[in-house]
Amino acid sequence: MPGDYTRGRWWWAKPSAGIVNDLPRFLDRSARIIRAMARFVEYGSVGIEVPDDWTDRSTATWAEPPRSDGGLGAVIMLARDVARPDDTLENRIVWALRKTEGLPQVVLLERNPFQLPDGTQAMQLLVEWAHPAGKMIELVSLFLRRGIFWSFVASVPSARLDELDPIMQRVLGSFTTVPDPRESESSPR
Repeated sequence: MPGDYTRGRWWWAKPSAGIVNDLPRFLDRSARIIRAMARFVEYGSVGIEVPDDWTDRSTATWAEPPRSDGGLGAVIMLARDVARPDDTLENRIVWALRKTEGLPQVVLLERNPFQLPDGTQAMQLLVEWAHPAGKMIELVSLFLRRGIFWSFVASVPSARLDELDPIMQRVLGSFTTVPDPRESESSPR
């Protein structure tokens, strides 16, 4: 029943009379426990507190402004994930390609290994896929650096490739790796 906070996980929102008398001590103890097991994470102008043992699987997405004709726009995405101990770049590429198997009208056009400026091995996949509103071209760059698996995706409508190519080339050309305070120099590449 909406608004009924007496059942399930929301039981604490309507404490009994016994707990009300003891609430300040209970909340103080709970807050100390939560502070001890959490870290504060900022993203732009907001922040949240998360448990220390949770993994940062951040994804940031930038999109072209909405088009007046309602057509498809370009999208850029950058995602990170902590690598498992047995993770390799090749394992992740195989996993990513398997996700597309059997999907209608998904075609791998190119697969090119390359190196980042710091020497990190990387792979670039060029994929074409069918969106309900038209074909899309997607350039996916994947690399594993210091225990973090990164994917950088640029997606553009096929029909607008010539128009958007200079913009995407500028964005892709600006891509660089910078020191991450969460990584140590002794972390494995």
